[in-house]
Amino acid sequence: MDVQRAADIIAAYGGDTLRWPADERAAMMRLVATNPGIAEQARAAAAMDSVFAGWALAPVVPGNAAAAAARVLASLPRRRDPTTAPAIRWMAGGGIAAALVAGMLLGGPHLHAPTAPAAHLVSDEQAFATIFTPTPEEDGSI
Repeated sequence: MDVQRAADIIAAYGGDTLRWPADERAAMMRLVATNPGIAEQARAAAAMDSVFAGWALAPVVPGNAAAAAARVLASLPRRRDPTTAPAIRWMAGGGIAAALVAGMLLGGPHLHAPTAPAAHLVSDEQAFATIFTPTPEEDGSI
C-alpha cells in the first residue's frame, strides 16, 4: 500500500475503517499505524464523518415514502405568513381606502360639472387661413 493510494481511499471513503475496501483494509490499517501523515488524514476524515452523520436521514424505502416526506416537512422551520398578520391586513386595507378617497377627490373630468363649449372656437377654414396665409411682411409686399 503506497501513501497516494491510502490518501485516495481516505478521500473517497472517509475515516471509518469499515467503509474502506475489504481487500485493502488490512494494508490501510497497517499504513495508518506507521505513517503519521496518513493517520492525521484518517483522523480528519473521521471527524468530518461525524459531522456528516448528523445530517443523515432515515433511508426511504418504497413502503415508507409518505412517512419520510412527512418527517422532512415536519423538520422544516416554520415561517409566519406575513399576509395573515393583523397589522399587514390593516395597512393594506387602509392603503386601498386612501387610494379610493384620493381618486374621488382628484378624479378625472367625469366627476366635474359639465362646461359649455367655448365661444371663441374657430372653424377649420379660419384656422387654416390663419396658419397658412402669409403676413404682409412675409409676402414681401411691404
